[in-house]
Amino acid sequence: MKDYKSEKSCMIYVSDYHFEMISLLNIRKDLKENKKVIILTQNNLTKTAKTVISKINLKDEERETLENLDWTNNIDKISKDALDNGNISIYIKGNEDFIRNQNDRIKKILFESKEVALNENSENYETRKISIVDCYNYFEIEGKANELSNKYKKKLTTSIN
Repeated sequence: MKDYKSEKSCMIYVSDYHFEMISLLNIRKDLKENKKVIILTQNNLTKTAKTVISKINLKDEERETLENLDWTNNIDKISKDALDNGNISIYIKGNEDFIRNQNDRIKKILFESKEVALNENSENYETRKISIVDCYNYFEIEGKANELSNKYKKKLTTSIN
């Protein structure tokens, strides 16, 4: 049986540019750890991501890698093959319903196979680790930002943890 170790985090942002500034710090770290990065978003971020990436002091190779990430709203990126292919970081950016639906979809894909188990507390697992970052717009969750973020052990900010 394949066993997945999952880690859930959250991030609260105020604009697409702010999302990209926060997430890029963590995405760069993920890529250095040879993780596959998947961005699930309700809106296409290609233009704003390229703007932010162009203003960061990066080596050309790193800049190109970041620009080549799929920053579109292609929610069909998640498949059994993608999840079954090593260590993955998934950033889910959208409203609460979108985030909940994408998390449900990921679990459904993982559980479609009887060989797979998602175990958040597993000590024995193959090399497959899934990190999911639920990214909320502050202005959409304004009244419940603290309550929502307290459901997560890890919170991503503009500093590297």
